[in-house]
Amino acid sequence: MVASDWVQDVIGSAISATVGGGAYQNIFSGGIASATTVESGGLQTVYPGATDLNATISGGAYEYVLSGGLATDAGVGSQGTQFVFAGGLTISTTLAGEQDIYGLASGTVLASGGLQNVEAGGSAVDTAIASRGEQDVDGIASGTVIASDGLQVVEAEGIAFATIVSSGGKQGVFGYASGATVFAGSEVVEAGGSAIDFTILSGGVLVVSSGGYADPGTLSGGTEVISAGGSDDRTQISGGTQFVYGTATNAAVFVGSQVVESGGFASGTVVSGGVLVVEPGGTAIDATIDSGGTAELIGSSTTDLSRFPAPPSK
Repeated sequence: MVASDWVQDVIGSAISATVGGGAYQNIFSGGIASATTVESGGLQTVYPGATDLNATISGGAYEYVLSGGLATDAGVGSQGTQFVFAGGLTISTTLAGEQDIYGLASGTVLASGGLQNVEAGGSAVDTAIASRGEQDVDGIASGTVIASDGLQVVEAEGIAFATIVSSGGKQGVFGYASGATVFAGSEVVEAGGSAIDFTILSGGVLVVSSGGYADPGTLSGGTEVISAGGSDDRTQISGGTQFVYGTATNAAVFVGSQVVESGGFASGTVVSGGVLVVEPGGTAIDATIDSGGTAELIGSSTTDLSRFPAPPSK
């Protein structure tokens, strides 16, 4: 037991220590601490060359993983905090509190209420976000999986690769997101954000807000909404619907539809097996309707049919 105001310095090994409020456990190079419990107000520091295993970081307690330090299988309780400094490494943390990453965190599991902050210069790999968990990315996140009511926010300077969004999860993109796959959740590209190489499956939704940009991607049974002021280039529609209130260029419709709503603008759409629908007040130019494709112009204010190639004879 490391009581209040006590210090335990670990050079060899320490097993099942309890670090009370105001106490410190310092794990130095070559030292290994296993199954430490850090109570509210306590601090555990993992120094370069040290290893911590299976720590429990209680509410109000702290763990510092310094450059060259390693912490594996830590459990961070509600209002507990794990700091991963530049050069530090954590593996398989279970997080109900907060994790601040300036180094590298791999395999973190965010429980309900868990918050992972991937700071500038930091990286998170293979994070799993459960219900009401949140990952905020100012650095780099790769392979994040977002489950029911989970949230990933890619900030303006943040980068997210290969995110999987399922079961009502959400990815909000103010920075750069590449390779997201959306099953039954949503990806929302906000002003200044970019989504590249996305795949939107049945039950998934992509929203490109005003000032957002998407290029290129695939709709495969899902839905894309390009809001007024938003833009999208080269989406492949292989099932599902793209609703255009902003700007869509060079879309290819194989199965499914592109619907150009009032105020929307589409250019260079190629329809080879689906439907292009231009609603009153919508505009479509330079479209190509191949054999098997259909164009529907609704209302007197739609683009003139003469702008489209004549449909093939049947």
